Amino acid sequence: MIVSGARRYLLGLTTVTLVAVAATLVAPEPARTAMLWALGVALLVQAPLGWMVVRNLGTERFLLAWAVGFVVRLAAVACAAFLIAPRVGLALAPFLFTLVGILMAFVAVEAIGPVERFE
Repeated sequence: MIVSGARRYLLGLTTVTLVAVAATLVAPEPARTAMLWALGVALLVQAPLGWMVVRNLGTERFLLAWAVGFVVRLAAVACAAFLIAPRVGLALAPFLFTLVGILMAFVAVEAIGPVERFE
């Protein structure tokens, strides 16, 4: 059975999300809320950015899509640290470690998931 690049990408996102939820369930109680917020923020950031990068594989716009995604992820981490965590009252360390870890896992999915361009 041949699996398309889009399906591999979605499978990778789902796998990372399930692993993050499982890690949250075994984490100590005070960190769970921060970890769930981090997962939500990471999914909101990654869903459109990752799809944009995957859609541009093999095109002349790929590098631009990748660079924009990188800058937006960096800005999302800064906003999470300076705006979201203080306003919501989240523990900063578990929130940021989880957010950065999940975003890096999603970037790895972009790199290894879809190996060919798809329409």
